[in-house]
Amino acid sequence: MSMLLITMHFQSSQNNTNNKSKQDIQFMNNVLSITKKICFMIGLTLLCPIQHATELVLQSVENVEEYKNHEGNYFKLIKIEQGCRIEVGFYNLLNQEFKIYIFKNNELISAKSKTYNYLYEKDYELSLDHVTDVIHYSTEYYNVKNNLVEQSLKEYKALFPTAYLNQCK
Repeated sequence: MSMLLITMHFQSSQNNTNNKSKQDIQFMNNVLSITKKICFMIGLTLLCPIQHATELVLQSVENVEEYKNHEGNYFKLIKIEQGCRIEVGFYNLLNQEFKIYIFKNNELISAKSKTYNYLYEKDYELSLDHVTDVIHYSTEYYNVKNNLVEQSLKEYKALFPTAYLNQCK
């Protein structure tokens, strides 16, 4: 969805190039390029290994104030064959962190986290229009019996209506 919004914004800005400076256009090209890389990497590294034949997004929420960070966040509850999956994404100044929890009823089946770091042009750190690449930094598989992992899942589940969570059986 973010890709679509940025693409739509970029296309509308292309139509008004008379009003935009070359710097603005270059910035939008960089944002679009980075967004495409991010979406591609998310699709290949997070979703493909656990994607199922039948999936249904029950609810998706973005920019939850309780989990406020620098660049935004999202939470998705997805019905899958094994029960449900909660996908969590945090966008920060230096990196992106994505978490996936698979559960059925109240039993956590698996949980993991992946982090991607931004690479910047020299002397332009923390400037998103100077990001040159997004690279995979780490993958962490969580112990499903760990109390902190279970507590995190419980907090994320609280973001979704009970009627949707009841479909995770």
